[in-house]
Amino acid sequence: MLPAIANKEEYRAVYMDTVAWLPAMQTICERHGIEAAALQREPPGTHIVFRAGSHILKLFCALWGDDYAAERAVLRHLRGLQTPEVVAEGELEGWPYLIITAIPGRPVEGIWGELDLEEKQSIVEHLGGYMRALHQHPPIPELHTDWDRFLAERVERWEKHHRAEGAWRDWIRGRVANFHEPSFAPVLLNADITDEHVLVVHRDGHWRFSGVIDFGDAMMGHPHYEFVAPLVCLTIGEPSLSRTLAESYGLALTPALADRLTTYCLLHKYGRLADILERCQASNGDELHRAMWGNLE
Repeated sequence: MLPAIANKEEYRAVYMDTVAWLPAMQTICERHGIEAAALQREPPGTHIVFRAGSHILKLFCALWGDDYAAERAVLRHLRGLQTPEVVAEGELEGWPYLIITAIPGRPVEGIWGELDLEEKQSIVEHLGGYMRALHQHPPIPELHTDWDRFLAERVERWEKHHRAEGAWRDWIRGRVANFHEPSFAPVLLNADITDEHVLVVHRDGHWRFSGVIDFGDAMMGHPHYEFVAPLVCLTIGEPSLSRTLAESYGLALTPALADRLTTYCLLHKYGRLADILERCQASNGDELHRAMWGNLE
């Protein structure tokens, strides 16, 4: 019923073929008493996601088995946040799946540039509050992360990761070479709050924050790491939004804090300098930092 997938290339070759995944999704619906006639493919991500009425069916490719374990662990624990809840789970031909509640709204990706500043400020303000509430959640043991080791690996691999040259390489080196964290209490991180995963609804003539989806990269770690994705995907180029994000979370924004958050943007597991520069055409590191925070002196 499911395609035979041996590597990422084979997965990508069939990933967009909605018809190829329908029999599996229909079977999952039948197993759990869900009306399959309304099945619709959701926007592309990493995994196979369909909507059936008020339910989201998420089928996880075994090549990213850790994503399933992380998302399952988080969504089985979280309550009271604008986040999906687990309705059912199972396995089909070795592929694990989750059935979760559908959060109202659509990803802000694709419309962010069309929103006015008031709408953006409101969404970012609510997102900062959401992040704070998420980080106040009790630890999830299954997601324990050796943060010192994780951070040391990010620092060690920055050059290969970014492949920056010249002045950019020197700027990154200067920021990450001696970067370290004092002792802290790890918090629950989504670690991937991008514009694809922030949902908004159109209400009373305005776009408003409605929730966050996708916890496949969730981990326990330093709260500042959470800021990377929204800074790069939502607020870069509009410093007032970056400030709103930090302050609505509860941080007192200082030049030192802004420096640390910018450095974390260079230490993210996935984001590269080239990705950041696609969203902000800075010519040097100082310009990039100002694009995030403006002049804080």
